[in-house]
Amino acid sequence: MFDNLSFNKNLKSSKSKFLLIAGFLSILGIFLGTYATFHHMEVKSHGSTEAACNINSQVSCDKVAKSAYSEFLTYPLGVWGVSFFLGLLILTLLSSFSVISFSSYYTSYFVLAIIGVLVSLILAGISFFSLSSLCLVCLGVYLVSLLQLALTLYTMKIFTPLSLSFSSGLNFLIPLLALVLSFILFDFVYPKESNKLNLDLKSPRFSSETYDIPIVTSRFAPSGEDYVLGSKSAKVTIVEFADFQCSACKRAGENLKNIQNEFGEQVQLVFKNYPLDQQCNSAVRRKFHQMACEIAFYARCAGTYGKFWLFHDLAFSNQRNSNKKTVTTWLKNIGISDEQIKSCRNNENYNKKLIEDIALANDLGVQSTPTIFVNGRRYFGSIGSDLREDVKKLLQQKF
Repeated sequence: MFDNLSFNKNLKSSKSKFLLIAGFLSILGIFLGTYATFHHMEVKSHGSTEAACNINSQVSCDKVAKSAYSEFLTYPLGVWGVSFFLGLLILTLLSSFSVISFSSYYTSYFVLAIIGVLVSLILAGISFFSLSSLCLVCLGVYLVSLLQLALTLYTMKIFTPLSLSFSSGLNFLIPLLALVLSFILFDFVYPKESNKLNLDLKSPRFSSETYDIPIVTSRFAPSGEDYVLGSKSAKVTIVEFADFQCSACKRAGENLKNIQNEFGEQVQLVFKNYPLDQQCNSAVRRKFHQMACEIAFYARCAGTYGKFWLFHDLAFSNQRNSNKKTVTTWLKNIGISDEQIKSCRNNENYNKKLIEDIALANDLGVQSTPTIFVNGRRYFGSIGSDLREDVKKLLQQKF
């Protein structure tokens, strides 16, 4: 009798420990899957990132995220991972609150853990043999799946006396519901319209369609012109739509100026505003870069006095300290007086130009920054080594 009582107490304690560890692993998996999803979409929008997991060509999250294997049925693999771990977490919570029996939960968990490991092995094989590159975040997900299976195998002897039954087959509907929920959430955060770009490595870096992008030089001159580096007769014209609070725009801006400096008058660089700020951009549905419109406004103020590019560099280099006070300080640091700043505040042409740039960007399908067009064609490669290589090829062509 005491033996039975002692066994039941130990069994209850073992169940609690199992549920606790299983819940922790599920939460860890959700975190890694969410990070992988956001990283995938940033790569898809900007071509490359400065993620810490980009160590070299053999260990590169960006390289894996750009591959044709990074999505399944148009959804990033990270979303599938989130739904898988979310389903396991929901099952764990239901068992913890005795909504479903532990025996049926344990069986479901074991089967799903096996599926998770099998999928992880397939993806790891593709990454290693087909892509010749490893993603550290992906490896983290694979490790979590392996630990989940190890947990069930390690506790198999303890829970063997329980009836491991498939009678509660409805348990397997939970991961399916989690999958649907994950898809709905992803489509809400990233509407399908913004998911058109295909960065499959086999795809061209340029869009097939060529757009007519006007370069304004005198409409509201000098307060409404586009700011340009290089010659109007340049063989290659790069038009950039950027946001001064966008970290990827900071990196892109540096690379674009380096490319323009390298090729000189053969390359024309044109800057256009696309602030991701509800204050002036109606296409932005939620609060995001809340100083972007104001910084863009004062960048045009600096441009009126021939100092746009000085302000451009200063704004990006001090990006993390963007507020109303520092923006005014930036203007003063490049030689714009208080009287000139006051005059700028009364100049409605700046806002007209901002609205014009935003409307043009929306017509062109721009939904993220930085977005660039090279000789009228949208560019999907990395705004760095890829772009430099393609600009060089364009300059070698006969026009």
